[in-house]
Amino acid sequence: MIPVRTLQSCARLALPALALLLARMPAAGQTVAGRVLDADGGVGLGGAFVVLQDSAGHNRTAVLTDEAGRFLLTAPGVGRYGVVAERLGMTTRKLAPFTLAAGERRSVTLTLEADAIPLAAIEVSGRRRCQLRPGAGEATARVWEEVRKALRVSSWTGGLRGVEYTLRRHERVIALPSRVVLSDSVKESVGVSSRPFASLSAKQLAKEGYVQRDAAGGFVYSGPDDEVLASDEFLDTNCLELRPRSDTPEGDLAVNFRGARRGGPVGIEGTAFLDARSGELRSIEFTYTGLEFPGMEAGGRVEYRRLPTGAWIVERWRLTFPLLRRSMRIVGGRLDDISAYALHETTGEVLNMRIPGVATPGGGTAAAAAGAVTGVVYDSARQRPLAGARVYLSGTVYATSSDDDGRFRIAGVPPGRYDVAFTHPALDSAAVLPPAQRALVEGTAEVVVALGLPTRAEARRRACGEALLPDASILFGEVADAGAGTVVRASWQRVIKGSPVVIRMEYLEAATDAGGRYLLCGIPGGAPVTLRAIVRRLDGTRAYGRDIRVTTEAGGVLRADVAAPER
Repeated sequence: MIPVRTLQSCARLALPALALLLARMPAAGQTVAGRVLDADGGVGLGGAFVVLQDSAGHNRTAVLTDEAGRFLLTAPGVGRYGVVAERLGMTTRKLAPFTLAAGERRSVTLTLEADAIPLAAIEVSGRRRCQLRPGAGEATARVWEEVRKALRVSSWTGGLRGVEYTLRRHERVIALPSRVVLSDSVKESVGVSSRPFASLSAKQLAKEGYVQRDAAGGFVYSGPDDEVLASDEFLDTNCLELRPRSDTPEGDLAVNFRGARRGGPVGIEGTAFLDARSGELRSIEFTYTGLEFPGMEAGGRVEYRRLPTGAWIVERWRLTFPLLRRSMRIVGGRLDDISAYALHETTGEVLNMRIPGVATPGGGTAAAAAGAVTGVVYDSARQRPLAGARVYLSGTVYATSSDDDGRFRIAGVPPGRYDVAFTHPALDSAAVLPPAQRALVEGTAEVVVALGLPTRAEARRRACGEALLPDASILFGEVADAGAGTVVRASWQRVIKGSPVVIRMEYLEAATDAGGRYLLCGIPGGAPVTLRAIVRRLDGTRAYGRDIRVTTEAGGVLRADVAAPER
């Protein structure tokens, strides 16, 4: 077993209408009140981010301005402070430091000017290069500063408390290389924000890397949160490069980032996408670089949304990392092969949010015109329609059953991309689930997809790849009352005739997925095989389940459920 776990999930929540809350709170101690105005017409700027900094330049408190540009900041004590105001598409303004006496209420005004470089006019020309801390006047620095503005507000809002939210989390385990979905679960929860997504500090990640080994020999994947991406440490250790708009979705602005240091710990590289017209941050994608086992798919995507109040939230996210298995064969010496057998994918979405007693505009996903997904489920092995299949859109509540002719229709589906999958009692004897089909629902359109039970040859190929020998067998099953990470070992004797006769012990191992399922490819047909479940305890010792013995046919597929060991 090679355990893999992720250090964080991602569920940033915004706190819009904060100025309304502050207006209801009595002033206490030292306060700074004021307005943020447009330098052109003197109009109050709503949604500006105002920060109170101490004499060392550390942020002590922050707030978003209301519709009239008003704000109120409470200082933690007497001392010297500065005030910084920034807003998307405008220059940043910082007041000279001033001293706050005990109980003092100071009034200030900050004016912001429209940015002199329109984002929509930025184009990449000539030879591009990846720059470490590009100059303030350069287009690359201009675009990245807009990214940092959104990240700073998202980081601040994500740390606030008292926001009630509804969160949908979707987890899948996807087999490699077949891309067959081995397990699929969706869960909705309601709770109060308590900064659920928080990464290690930028300094620690730069020193130790984004992937570390834990005490059990597994891997811990750290995703960069908003504070890391917006930090000076990140800017000092990563170089930036603008991408041509012709190379981005919908002509968005995009800036690539990657670690400037070669070698060393695992790093990340990726791209931030901005709307070229509004300058709003759309999404950030990243992948891990310098992994110990190259070629493995690992990374994430975060989608942002700006609310009418100026607050930012992470609305959707995806984190993907490989699940590893170790195959061992004792042939004279010990051969050890580590490979990725599946991907663990966690996606999430903030469905709704609210502040008690305060209306939260834009807090939920907008209702849209609904479409439909239709099609037929077919049994390829028996060459006939498959009735009674439960067809569902993976990670959602949309589902139906196929009729006697194998037909199905799922209505009322909001626009979006979906994986269409199905279950059926006939799958209980299959080594793998059939692959899901992708459907793109647009407006009120009806999308047609075809689903089917694979033939035996297709199932073998999808489960174990093209390299599986024709006479090799497949073992699969479940470990009772076990989650992900329990190891199932299959061992057997191979007799090599000669003078003298040589008997060699060989075995294969695989870790179970989140549903306790395992899959072993390449078992010799006709040989008695011993199966055993193994769990590593927290103290480093191992617990072993009861052995079971099975015999497979050449080229066959056999289900064998294994008893879990006592922990």
